[in-house]
Amino acid sequence: MFSSTYLIFFFLFLGCVFSRMNNENVVDIQNQRPSVNDRTFTSVIVDETILEISSKMKNKSLATLFENCYPNTLDTTVVYRNDEIEGKKSFIITGDINAMWLRDSLNQITPYSTLLQEESSDHLRDLFLGLIKTQVEFVLFDPYANAFNLDINQPSQWITDNTYKLSFLNTQTNAMNLKLHERKYELDSLVSSLKLSYIYYNNTNGDTEPFDDKWISHVKTIVSVIKEMQKGTDEIYSNQLNPAYTFQRLTTVPTDTLKYGFGGPGKRNGLVRSCFRPSDDATTYPYLTSANAFAVVNLNHTVTILRALDQTDEIKSLIIEVENLSSEINTAIYENCIYDHPVHGRIFSFEVDGYGNHLLMDDANVPSLLSLPYLGFIKNNDPLYIRTRNFILSKDNPYYFESSTFAGVGSPHTNLYYIWPMSLIVQAMTSDSTEEIENCLNMILLSSNNSGFLHESFFF
Repeated sequence: MFSSTYLIFFFLFLGCVFSRMNNENVVDIQNQRPSVNDRTFTSVIVDETILEISSKMKNKSLATLFENCYPNTLDTTVVYRNDEIEGKKSFIITGDINAMWLRDSLNQITPYSTLLQEESSDHLRDLFLGLIKTQVEFVLFDPYANAFNLDINQPSQWITDNTYKLSFLNTQTNAMNLKLHERKYELDSLVSSLKLSYIYYNNTNGDTEPFDDKWISHVKTIVSVIKEMQKGTDEIYSNQLNPAYTFQRLTTVPTDTLKYGFGGPGKRNGLVRSCFRPSDDATTYPYLTSANAFAVVNLNHTVTILRALDQTDEIKSLIIEVENLSSEINTAIYENCIYDHPVHGRIFSFEVDGYGNHLLMDDANVPSLLSLPYLGFIKNNDPLYIRTRNFILSKDNPYYFESSTFAGVGSPHTNLYYIWPMSLIVQAMTSDSTEEIENCLNMILLSSNNSGFLHESFFF
């Protein structure tokens, strides 16, 4: 489920592209955009931006790749409506699956967020407002779900998953229903609506239109779930309580389900459990470092929004609660998620369990350890990040693959020796080296294999 619009990196590194990349690496890439009448959403300002950027690119193959990929979300995945009853509503289909993931829909429209600052962005602004409203409603409906169906008359293939929620007197009831496409609890997915809210707020000069009572309720729901998922395994089972969330799937893929419905044990340490990773794979250890870092950043951003609202007692209390929660998680990351590697020194671990066990690897899917500066958690020149980055981009990371032509990070979600373009994009976005950025761009271009688009992963 690769979101091609992660190509936001073009905006960040266009200076390098314009001045240095030429037509040395030319592949036969054709324009693949659908006709205007067949596009699911149109934006004049997006089309103008595409023309402005691509006209400056010396490498025409890269320019065409950009022209295809950058607007692909708007061209092919948007279901938008605005009616008198429900107002603005946006549903962003994830790639080739007729459902919407909270994390993916956020990332699919994030590259357009800087255009919200333009005066002619009203239609694009409506798309963001509609998606904020949709994500808020989904989180309130089920905060443990990661994906939702477009049409409840077309049930998900996972409708038979055994996933439960707490009910009356600590009993459990089946939580899977026709509205849900999948119910894999992922911390980063839960927090995605907070990031979506902030990028809208930050790029509209502080517009607070979408932050109504329902939005406040959804923030409270997220905080409640995070606190629930800070509980250690022993706290739940020693009190003979049922977990707030369980999940099992009949599958031949071990990472598609949770052991005993809850996953491995975790000791309370201030971190937040994430039963699944951004790849939708089950975690090995319950505390995923990058997801916790993502939560810290976006809880802090939520405080910024809350401070811009009317300062009622309710809002003031919520600000304190969110600030304290973010601080607690941040402290826990630095106390529990750093490992003294024999080659690379002190680095961030990928996952931990609170009992002293560390998983050392990285996954291409974002949030990842490689993406921590992009997430806003740490500077790319911080020694701790530099050491972690050196580990990730080395053979000491079991999911780093290289050949004479390609080198990059893959994922347990796909077979060994498959590199994800997403990792190359993140590598470029978090680098200050012109040579490294150019190398990543060249590999991204070659990986398209004349298709005109980027693939989720490729075998080199």
